[in-house]
Amino acid sequence: QQNYMTATFQNDPDKSHGVILSALNSTPDKIKVLSDVIIPTYNTLNELYDRGRLGETERTSILTTLTETIELIKFNSQVESTMQNAHVLFVAGSEDRIVLAKSGALELKMLGWNSSYIGNVERHIDPFFDIDFQRYVAKIWNNKKGLMIILIYSSEEGSLRFLSATIKSIKEKLKAEIKMILLSTPDLLSLSETTGADYVA
Repeated sequence: QQNYMTATFQNDPDKSHGVILSALNSTPDKIKVLSDVIIPTYNTLNELYDRGRLGETERTSILTTLTETIELIKFNSQVESTMQNAHVLFVAGSEDRIVLAKSGALELKMLGWNSSYIGNVERHIDPFFDIDFQRYVAKIWNNKKGLMIILIYSSEEGSLRFLSATIKSIKEKLKAEIKMILLSTPDLLSLSETTGADYVA
């Protein structure tokens, strides 16, 4: 963890990736690499940024390194869905939550869930987005069997409101077992609790 964090904050992505490849080769527990190395680095990044120790450009660069590292873990792990009736979609509603959404999607996939990361949809939100999103969910989950969980990661109030309303509408229209989980920031907790989500953190 310390080697990865040091290399990452020294803006040396090649060294960062090398540390992760070494870790992946030495442990069968790929989830531990995500939870004990990537996420703490992400949390430290946010703390430094909030305290004014990092500028916007450096923060963006480090977020890119973290995102690339998650892809590196994904492509160096044998991931197979074993729970075919357990579906989960991860959605980022703001740029700063991509790392969490991608790592969450990969962790659940490693645990056997039929899990996928849609992407950051913040810039694509418009009056027709809810129809488009519903069409997408219906398309990839065409048999509507088992459980579908949709997780929204966002630190932006506007996208959090819109996405939660969209999922709520989908739940009503598809008449299937769909659960909505919101993961946001402490200052948006009270808002999150009024959206009708099944779980808020």
